[in-house]
Amino acid sequence: MSHDVSRPISDAATVVLAGDIGGTNTTLALVQTANGRYTILGSERYASKELSSISEAIARARRTFGAEQWQRVDRCCLCAAGPTDGNRSRMSNLSWEIDGDRVQQELNVPTRVINDFSGICYGIPVLYRQSPEQFVAIPHSDGSLPAPDGSVIAVVGAGTGLGLGFLTRLPDGTVTAHPSEGGHSDFAPFDEETLALWSFVASRYDAPPGAECFLSGQGIINIFDYAVETGGSPNRTVHQILQLEPHDRPARIAANANRDQTCHRTMDIFVRIYARFSASAALHFFATGGLFLAGGIAARNRELFLQHNRFMSTFEMNYKASIRPLLKRVPVSIVADYSVSLYGAAYAAVHLADSDRPRASNA
Repeated sequence: MSHDVSRPISDAATVVLAGDIGGTNTTLALVQTANGRYTILGSERYASKELSSISEAIARARRTFGAEQWQRVDRCCLCAAGPTDGNRSRMSNLSWEIDGDRVQQELNVPTRVINDFSGICYGIPVLYRQSPEQFVAIPHSDGSLPAPDGSVIAVVGAGTGLGLGFLTRLPDGTVTAHPSEGGHSDFAPFDEETLALWSFVASRYDAPPGAECFLSGQGIINIFDYAVETGGSPNRTVHQILQLEPHDRPARIAANANRDQTCHRTMDIFVRIYARFSASAALHFFATGGLFLAGGIAARNRELFLQHNRFMSTFEMNYKASIRPLLKRVPVSIVADYSVSLYGAAYAAVHLADSDRPRASNA
């Protein structure tokens, strides 16, 4: 997939090669930033498993964008779906190591590697300022849409894996993103059905399954298999889904949620698990500045989150009555634009580089 790569570049602009490298897709984009505004000049998306390395992806993108655009690249920032150590990342769901120093040598421009959810966190304020229509608010059970009231924002995103992060807004308007590997934290059942689901999924692993085993593409497969195992005789739709390659099943299950009982049950459980995990994130970070649901699953299936108060009724649950009003203060939105991490990478490339510069001494 590509966008227009022929847009003119302002002479005063900084151009960033921004990357979002995930277990399923690798997207590289040229992003122009000038006067506080970020514009995607062009982007290319590749299936990650069809690439041997990030270097191959960059080489392909370079040929597509062309020499004139490529020569304007000033900086590079790559968001990797995995923990970062220094300026490198070992991918969680892909057998790659992304070494920022090596990429910097290849490109001859300053290069950063950050966690993918740090990229999303950095991108949310940028995208919200430029395109607020790309955020779908989820009303609370009383119909209210609380305004942001705090400097901490949390982000949860289920896709190929489960991402979690948060950002803090500083008094000068800049933001700092904080990476997390909370998607691999323990899963907490919250009713009889999710307890039975936990036991079913636990039999597939040699250690207690984490939240990602329930809240991701693989999580949808695990829940679907549980629903098939504990439901009636599989119908034609179920048989067809079971014959698909595993990576194709989650989308088909979600697409049939309003037409097939097993798919409906699967996605109902999935959204309620999403809500409980999101509520825990909101409480961990005291995220009254907002909670954002990123990742492709929520963006593509927003009606499943909105209809019948499915997400919010579970999000607001808490054993302690005094905590429920706090949860009702948290604004919750779905991020509809998949490009949010590319904006975040561009923001990080500029602002993290600026923060590294020695400050002038007043002595």
